[in-house]
Amino acid sequence: MWPQEAWWSTLSRDIATDLFIPEGTPVARIQRLQLADGRPVTLMENYIEYAKVPGIEHHSGHFVALYQFLEENYNLFIDSTKDKISAKSTDFLEARVLD
Repeated sequence: MWPQEAWWSTLSRDIATDLFIPEGTPVARIQRLQLADGRPVTLMENYIEYAKVPGIEHHSGHFVALYQFLEENYNLFIDSTKDKISAKSTDFLEARVLD
């Protein structure tokens, strides 16, 4: 899976609830493009409390396996996740990335 991009922002109420952190808490938002046979098929987003991964935005484009990267660089071990899978119409930028 690549490329990916990471940056931080504050989060919405829904995401804060999912992460069990207060609304407005800074989070890292990591977007990844999943490929199949070299073609883009899925855009994935992960949110992590920024205090747990400070400076992650400086690693954009430098990792493939997110969980392994978090273990090796932040000593952060993921033992469970909550996935939300949805289908939607793409916006202009998403369409360009998935084209």
